[in-house]
Amino acid sequence: MAQKKVKKQNQWKIILLQLGIGALAGLIIGLGVAFIFDRLQIKLNIWDFAIFFLLFIVGYFLQIIIHEAGHLIFGLLSGYHFLSFRVGSITLVHLNGRWQWKRFSIQGTGGQCLMIPPENRERDCPYRLYNAGGVISNFIVSILAGFLLYLCKDIKYISYLSFGLVISGIFIFLTNGIPMKIGGVGNDGYNIFQLEKDPIAKRGWYIQLKTNALLSEGKRMRDFPFEWFEIEKNADLSNPIVASLKIQQGNWYLDSGEFEKAKQCYEELMEPDLHLMDIYKKELECELLFLEIITTRNLEKIQRMYHKQLKAYIKATKYYISRKRLMYAYYKIIEKDVQKATKSLEEFEKVAKTYPNLGEIRMERELLNVIDQIGEDRAVS
Repeated sequence: MAQKKVKKQNQWKIILLQLGIGALAGLIIGLGVAFIFDRLQIKLNIWDFAIFFLLFIVGYFLQIIIHEAGHLIFGLLSGYHFLSFRVGSITLVHLNGRWQWKRFSIQGTGGQCLMIPPENRERDCPYRLYNAGGVISNFIVSILAGFLLYLCKDIKYISYLSFGLVISGIFIFLTNGIPMKIGGVGNDGYNIFQLEKDPIAKRGWYIQLKTNALLSEGKRMRDFPFEWFEIEKNADLSNPIVASLKIQQGNWYLDSGEFEKAKQCYEELMEPDLHLMDIYKKELECELLFLEIITTRNLEKIQRMYHKQLKAYIKATKYYISRKRLMYAYYKIIEKDVQKATKSLEEFEKVAKTYPNLGEIRMERELLNVIDQIGEDRAVS
């Protein structure tokens, strides 16, 4: 009991520290904007302000690309191999020797560079440079843009773009370098912090990247040895990277058709004391709702699980192929709405055409067959 209380107090300390750092970062950036405008004697009319705002957005967008490129460069230097590069929802993937454009998005992220870890480095997979590469690149470009801003202060539009690169670079550097969760997702600094303190997390990091690479090639969760996802009894499941191993364990059971065991894995992670990341909680809620639909089908419980916040999350994760499978199950089995079920199936096929994970598509198609079988059995009965 005392241990739980200490853990909860530490969680609050971390949250307060993150809020304080965020407020300080905002203050520094705000004062920096005022100082630079005054120093360079930048005065804006309405037209100039519109152009300034546009170039600021361009600068921010460029810094997102630079951030992900930093992960790529420092990942390659650490022995990783390229898998995918995403900005927004547009994703470039290297699959089976071919470059392909796909679509995918993760709530709370502007981009993502995924790489294949070096072989046989389960216990000592390099992670510092790969994770820190993004903010290092943002910082370097911000310094260079600062020099450009000073040198070109009389060239209006170059100074606007340079200013956007400086401020957005500092912002991304702070919000990704200082360990914190943004939108329920751990940032790069948070990943490094979690990996530093837990050897189980280091193995989880390697397994997570390795399975993702193999799934992208068309392998399925059930094709992997279950031992990959086994974790020690004393493992700290409040560590999101360790928790990801438990989630993958549940996904292995789900793909193997062992639905009760999958449910048990997911429910174990929903314990309040774990303080799991919001995005993980919402993903688990989606899978638990699906499992309730295809197993016990307790209507009262299903309506309670399918609450307003989860509906909003389902809408926000429209690029996830598993969302289409979930809604297909809901409309076909629970609501028995043929029109909505058909629409969900059409949306599934649309997402599948540009989805970057071939193994996940194969698993989801098999789960669609499970849904169809349950729907037919209920229609007969």
